[in-house]
Amino acid sequence: MRHSAAATVEYIGEQQVVGNKFLSDPSQNHVCTPISTAEDKAERVAYKKNQEVRSDPSLASVPSVEIWETMVQECLENPSVGSSAEREEVTANLFRHGHESRRRAITRSKAVHKDRSISWNNIPREFAFLPDGSRFLQLMTADVHIYYSCTTIKKAYENGLFALVADGVHKILPTPLGDQAQLYTVHGVCSNGHEIPLLYALTRAQRESTYELVFSCLERELRSLGPQCVRRFVVDFERAASNAAKRHFLE
Repeated sequence: MRHSAAATVEYIGEQQVVGNKFLSDPSQNHVCTPISTAEDKAERVAYKKNQEVRSDPSLASVPSVEIWETMVQECLENPSVGSSAEREEVTANLFRHGHESRRRAITRSKAVHKDRSISWNNIPREFAFLPDGSRFLQLMTADVHIYYSCTTIKKAYENGLFALVADGVHKILPTPLGDQAQLYTVHGVCSNGHEIPLLYALTRAQRESTYELVFSCLERELRSLGPQCVRRFVVDFERAASNAAKRHFLE
């Protein structure tokens, strides 16, 4: 029950109570207002789902809209919520104005799992893995991080991958990585003309051994899918990158 005072009782001083006896009923002007059962159940369902999100780190990478959709569907199918008609009424209250009405609460619940301290030696799970749970950070050493999706590379191969284009940029990287650090990206070109980013590498040095490591990872993934498909590899003017590319793809 939700309680609310309906009126202000006039104070009558010392004569309001004699000993332990009230001269009037102190609750006479107090009204108990029943709340909506469906609305109350909906709030309880939402609270329970948010507590579930807070206790399960794996849900941190799940889109909020997907969590919301699951919550609504579970409520509609859960017999403990009530009869079929009652479940529909509770679900309607849970739905409210759509995902946006619950998004902020779900986002706050997901945020308890986030590790904001990102460094070269500490990559939080939300950046090391993709939303579907597959690995994105494939290799991590003192001088290089290599990121790619095996699924993306496979789809590129299946769509006629025939050329690779690689280049690096320096200015967008954090200062602590040093002046020689770069983000090196390898794109694939498919037979339908589409260009797809296949691999990202954060490197602290531009040595030939660094490029060897980067290209060997990509070569290994492609060879696991079938015969060599790369007929052309475009790199910038760096001799170290050019030598490594020739060794792994064009010899």
